[in-house]
Amino acid sequence: MNLKRALRVLAGAFVIAVVAFAFVLHATYRVYAVQTGSMSPGIPAKSVVVVEVGHYKMGEPISFHVGHEVVTHRLVGRNGDGTFVTKGDGNNAADFTPVPAQNIVGGVVLSEPNLGFWLVYVTNPLGAASIAMSLLLLYLIWGLFTASPQSEPATGTPRPRLGRCLPFGIDLTRSGRPR
Repeated sequence: MNLKRALRVLAGAFVIAVVAFAFVLHATYRVYAVQTGSMSPGIPAKSVVVVEVGHYKMGEPISFHVGHEVVTHRLVGRNGDGTFVTKGDGNNAADFTPVPAQNIVGGVVLSEPNLGFWLVYVTNPLGAASIAMSLLLLYLIWGLFTASPQSEPATGTPRPRLGRCLPFGIDLTRSGRPR
């Protein structure tokens, strides 16, 4: 098996493993990006939080749905009607709107500063496209410098060897000196 084929098989196995891991992870954990500083200094803006679905305790940060967004704030109390009171650590007062139990995703089990920026960047179509194009460009550049030598034509004139020629016709691959 040649190296390219082995790398393709390895890359395919890696993608399958990541998808399987993400599927299992999604069943019990969710990952969100914190976009504001309302939980600073404990969970600063641009952080990523890992939330355990359905598990939360009073006094711990939780993530919950507000409309179409997910907010991460600390669970500070429970109202008589069964709704919960939340507060951002960086805010002076509790949130005005109580959170119904069915809107709570779960409790934060892990937070990592600055990874949220990358999560948002990668999930944005333009960000993902820029990463894909960068990887393609690196692959193409790598191919220029690792191309195998080509056979010389019957005329005896050496064919240019991609990846072995430096600018201005200087080739250091044979003798270590310019021609």
